[in-house]
This record gives sequence, structure tokens and C-alpha cells, in this order.
Amino acid sequence: MSFGNSKVFPFPAVQYIPMGISTVCQGPIHSNSPKATTPILITGMDIKNGANVLAQEYGVTLPEYLPDGGFPILALNLNIRDARYRGFTMTMTGRFAPGNYHYFTVPQRYFYKSKLFFEVYDQDAVTLLARYSFFMPQSNRLNNHPR
Repeated sequence: MSFGNSKVFPFPAVQYIPMGISTVCQGPIHSNSPKATTPILITGMDIKNGANVLAQEYGVTLPEYLPDGGFPILALNLNIRDARYRGFTMTMTGRFAPGNYHYFTVPQRYFYKSKLFFEVYDQDAVTLLARYSFFMPQSNRLNNHPR
């Protein structure tokens, strides 16, 4: 038996790992650029590597500190409500939130595969809002592999 919408979560509920979302910060995007209104997901080291672009083009400055064991995710123009992980994909539900960002972490211990895919669906309309691919560095995969 699936939970929620079967288009978003097509597999039985027992096949998904609920991911606790720990919000680090959220707030307004300070930019009038048209491209700053597109829903975007950024994860892992790509957030740190893109810090200058985030500050200059979006007016977003994020804290350096993250909770231990947390995998960072930045959702631009999105507010994330729920996250579940299965296989290579973390599926999130939320809503389009133009002009706002949501910076949060999920437990990293589940991510031991080389490729990860992140998807955000509108919680009401079942529309794909954003998609992102991440390639896990070898050292992180070894540290997170279940033993």
C-alpha cells in the first residue's frame, strides 16, 4: 500500500525511508532578477562552491555551521514539507514559494550510493517542481555504507 499520491510515491510505503528535515534557516531571496524566481535545488558541496553566486545573484548568505551528520539541501523558491528516500532518489513534497529559500539538512547516513537524485513535487497539484542530481564523493560513500 502506497501513501500519499501514487504518482509521487508509486511504491509501497514500507520501501521508503522517512527523512527528518532539520531547517537551518529560511527567508527571502533579495533579487529582482527573473532567473531568481525559478525553483532550484542545490545540495552538498555545490552549496558551498556556489556561495559567491548565491550571495551576488540571489542575495542569500547561508551559515557555515551545519549539524553533524546532516546532508545540506538548499531549496530556492521552494518550501519543503516532507522527504522520503528510496533507492537512488529522495522525493520531497512542498510548495512553490517565490522569493523565498529553505535551507535544511537530512540525515546523511542513508546516502552511500555513488549517484543521488532529488525531486520536489507540489504537495497539492502533484507537479514536479525541481530536480537535481548529485554524485557522492568516494570518501563519503565509504563512511556512510551500512555495515
